[in-house]
Amino acid sequence: MKKFLILLFFVFVNFESKACEEFLPNWYYPEWVAKAKYNTPIKVLDTESALGRYALKYKEIGLKDLVKFHGHLCDGLVIAYIEIKEVLKLLFPDGVVDRTDLRAVSKNGPCWVDAVSYLTGARINFKTLRIDNSVGDGFIIQKISTGETYQVHLKPGVFPKEMSELEAKIKKLRFEGKTS
Repeated sequence: MKKFLILLFFVFVNFESKACEEFLPNWYYPEWVAKAKYNTPIKVLDTESALGRYALKYKEIGLKDLVKFHGHLCDGLVIAYIEIKEVLKLLFPDGVVDRTDLRAVSKNGPCWVDAVSYLTGARINFKTLRIDNSVGDGFIIQKISTGETYQVHLKPGVFPKEMSELEAKIKKLRFEGKTS
């Protein structure tokens, strides 16, 4: 009986740590990000396959999943995550997002396109994702079944002017071949 209880305890502890691991910090996802106030997961419904029925249960996706998908944590990814998440709250007030019922418009930037595609399920090949640089650093997201649509952007002045200037300088130096 002791061996069984010890084994059961070990399995439970090992399972518990793995189950929570997706929200814990690590080398590419620092603790200050993991514990950030607005870094909460999104509940999503998907289909079970390309031609399949809807899944009967939701899953949770979060910023850490998006970082893994995109390849790194950056300001654009975090801004996009927060913007998109706020629109999804409006479109799905019950808290569960149906990613098969969304279409989106994004500018052509890797952070923006990765974020909107991953979080909304919008895809170019399904004609539910459109790239249009005129939307700037924001998104247009629509719930297809109702036509309800929102455009979201950062409030002017939230992103520091100095940061924008520094990013522009780095891009210019890279274009000129002066950085690695």
